[in-house]
Amino acid sequence: MRISKSNYINDIDYQKQIIDSFPEPQSDYDRVDFNYLVLRKVKGISVKRLIFEVASVFAIPILLVLYTINRLCYRNKKQNIGKTIIIESYNRKGKAYDFEGRVPEFGIDYNPVFIYKTGAFPKITGGVIGRTALKIYLKFVCRHPFWFFYNLRCLVNLMGYNKLLYLHSPKAIVNSRMEVNPMSSIISCLCESCGCEFICFMHGEVMIDINTAFVRFSHFYIWDHYYIDVFKWSRCDMGHYVIYKPELYMLPDSSVTLPRYYLTYYLTGNEKNGVDLKANEICKILVDISKSGKRCKVRPHPRWSSLDQLKLIFDKTNIEIEQCKIVPVKDSILDSEVVIGTFSSVLTEAYYLGKKVYIDDVSDPALIKELVMKKYFLLSKEVGFLSELLNDQIKVRPQI
Repeated sequence: MRISKSNYINDIDYQKQIIDSFPEPQSDYDRVDFNYLVLRKVKGISVKRLIFEVASVFAIPILLVLYTINRLCYRNKKQNIGKTIIIESYNRKGKAYDFEGRVPEFGIDYNPVFIYKTGAFPKITGGVIGRTALKIYLKFVCRHPFWFFYNLRCLVNLMGYNKLLYLHSPKAIVNSRMEVNPMSSIISCLCESCGCEFICFMHGEVMIDINTAFVRFSHFYIWDHYYIDVFKWSRCDMGHYVIYKPELYMLPDSSVTLPRYYLTYYLTGNEKNGVDLKANEICKILVDISKSGKRCKVRPHPRWSSLDQLKLIFDKTNIEIEQCKIVPVKDSILDSEVVIGTFSSVLTEAYYLGKKVYIDDVSDPALIKELVMKKYFLLSKEVGFLSELLNDQIKVRPQI
């Protein structure tokens, strides 16, 4: 059956066909170019993107001058703050990414480790020009001089990371969420050209994502061998994975008291709307469960849930809304017999902490099919489905 153009962006098979149509990349420049071409074929070019292209023509020379001035201003501020710099950044809405319990343990060769707290990184105006970074950038531009917006993104990323290299001469720079940054490969190239490793680690649950096509790092720390196949799907560099067990998967040493709640539902939130699209259905399900006297609560997503909207939905019910800014995730999990949600690193954490985990296939049944196609990690483990909990009947597990 022929797929309509409007469905291309959501069709996994079509995306894979596009990715596999490219030859094996011979350099980090190829990796970045292939990522761009894959996304352009699948997503197309919007009017907004065309506006960015025009604006980039003027922005590039302005930023080159600004980054040169920045270098002159920073030349007396060099400081060796640590062999390894871990970037603790924020999204464009100013919300911090929670790295607690996720940062790998690095060996003695990487110590001392410095936590570099910043806003959204790299900052557009905060870069510092450098000979190696400029050489890499000019070579990048010569390959496609009229990809103005992409060239601008490359410039901002290269000079942003070059600032850290220029000021601190680290042995390694560590960041998270970089698997979805199309410039990751060229950043790796810059760091390694300056004698520095560029390391990425998992920030949360990962599934098949076309945005990760062809990315590469000096080392990529992942939580399980299972994720190698997930990244292999998008042809990420397969030679430098490191499997580690994050601290969030480990039970605390102190004795654990009996859970006060029967279940906790972990909301995934919605970046645009501020609340789960199926929050009303979830509320009805939890109210029905609580009628038998079982104590239930929901935990909002720390960045993508609107408390005001959730209070309206769960108002006049006996379902508690957990204060996610006060109660640590691990305490929240250990205080529940059962953990429910759709896809989240919290569910994986609960699984490794020995809790009963149920995936919600009731409030949004179509989502399960999508999770299967995207190789959701927990579907490969012995977890249940919410429909089993509600109907007390055996459900056939989808095969990945």
